[in-house]
Amino acid sequence: VKGAKLLVVGAGGIGCEVLKDLVLSGFIDIEVVDLDTIDVSNLNRQFLFRKHHVKKPKGETAAEAVKVFNPAATVRAHFGNIKDSQFGIDFYSKFTLCINGLDNASARRHVNHMCLAAGLPMLDGGSTGFEAQVTVTVKGETECYDCVTRPKPKVYPVCTIRNTPDLPIHCIVWAKHLYDILFGPADDSNVLRDVKEAMDEVRATGNGAAGELLFDHLFNKEIAKQGTMAELWSAARPPPTPLTLEEARAAKGNAAGKAVEDAQVVWSLQRLADLFVATVGAIYANRSGEIGTLTFTKDDPQCVDFVTAAANIRMNNYRIEMQSRWTVQSMAGSIIPAVASTNAILSALIVQQALHILREGELKRTATQARQVWMRYESTSIGKVAIGSQLLKPNAECHACSNTTVVVHVSSVSEWQINKLVKVVLCGQLGLSQPMVVLGGDMIYDPEFPEGDHPEEGAHPEWSLKQWGVDSGKMLGVMDDIQKRDFQLVVQEAPEMLEREEEFPEGYFIGKDLPPRKVAESEENPAKKLKTSD
Repeated sequence: VKGAKLLVVGAGGIGCEVLKDLVLSGFIDIEVVDLDTIDVSNLNRQFLFRKHHVKKPKGETAAEAVKVFNPAATVRAHFGNIKDSQFGIDFYSKFTLCINGLDNASARRHVNHMCLAAGLPMLDGGSTGFEAQVTVTVKGETECYDCVTRPKPKVYPVCTIRNTPDLPIHCIVWAKHLYDILFGPADDSNVLRDVKEAMDEVRATGNGAAGELLFDHLFNKEIAKQGTMAELWSAARPPPTPLTLEEARAAKGNAAGKAVEDAQVVWSLQRLADLFVATVGAIYANRSGEIGTLTFTKDDPQCVDFVTAAANIRMNNYRIEMQSRWTVQSMAGSIIPAVASTNAILSALIVQQALHILREGELKRTATQARQVWMRYESTSIGKVAIGSQLLKPNAECHACSNTTVVVHVSSVSEWQINKLVKVVLCGQLGLSQPMVVLGGDMIYDPEFPEGDHPEEGAHPEWSLKQWGVDSGKMLGVMDDIQKRDFQLVVQEAPEMLEREEEFPEGYFIGKDLPPRKVAESEENPAKKLKTSD
């Protein structure tokens, strides 16, 4: 234990507990990486932090705090993104074991890839409310994080987000896109990219405040235009109702409260309209230097205010039940409820598995005594909260730890740009860092030139797959120097996905074969349509 050098990634709810348990267990050489600063909302479950620590780096604060439990321990903190180039293979290779306590699937996948490349055993811990699990990854011995198919974040069809929302989440997603397109970097894939152009024109010709102009454009004029699209509406789904700023401000409702519970009640249209106008004005007035770089984050109060107001006003347009700020923040930020006691028990299980791995490592560095452990508070048939299971062998079809060929189906090779394939599929879904793509010995995507034409370098990231000569069935070579990964990617064109937008809203699918079309129950069994009297 004393000779082990450990890497802990994440100093949040799980990371705080893990660091405490490690130093109390006798580990004295630890490094921790975290990119977050402490928010007041962290104080109820991340016990190493106090009110005077708010806005300070989590990793540095946690590293200092755990020394109270074991003054002999040396805990070095790195304030940064674990995906940054400074944390390369050489960085990982100096450790004996990695413990991953992140709540971000993309970052967890990245750490998994780096540990595989460095041959570093990894323990990954995650919790959701009263449930948790710890998994063990040892290269060549056990399945890795990517061996298991995990549910993708829900993606909604563009037409639903833009024209026909019928759930609060549709309006919240719309508001997040709106924030990003108005205040963030240029993004041609944003479903509201035309709003940016329209608002630039409105602001150039108008002389009113930015917030008022934006309100009138989005919630009055655009909604009125939507109402004229007769093919979208029926008696069962009537068109949306335009709302002027004057009408919103005339609405009656609750006033601002000072209690914490104020964020948990639904605010009036009047309050939401004033909040929207004030927030837009404040961003243009006080954060003008940041415009063009801002993106949605649940930890930015001004950002959450904007999304809360915009989403709720749009809900009112479409007669959808409005939501509280707390609910909007939770849904927009995909906040998973965290329970301190769950993280405490999970941390103990993680350290237990770490001891198993280190004990085996003295011999041949396998994880035969370690277990994958599932934790749930509900009573089980054997009456235990924590249940261990044997570790599984690597999945032969895993793109991360097995030499396999990945097959991706795209809706159209003429419409899909090479940089979209890289951003959405290779980086977004497969978790690569800086992939290079090769076709027949020619590099068709260079990570050093992710945007814009650079003919002198032969880089054209905005060319379509078709323009690059990638037809259906073509095999591409993919290499990532950071993660030391190299595999083959087969691109298959599947135009039928255009007719199945509900199933494939992003226009792609990873797998050897496209799954069969989902059949409605009534179509599956026509007899169910018949009345018993027939």
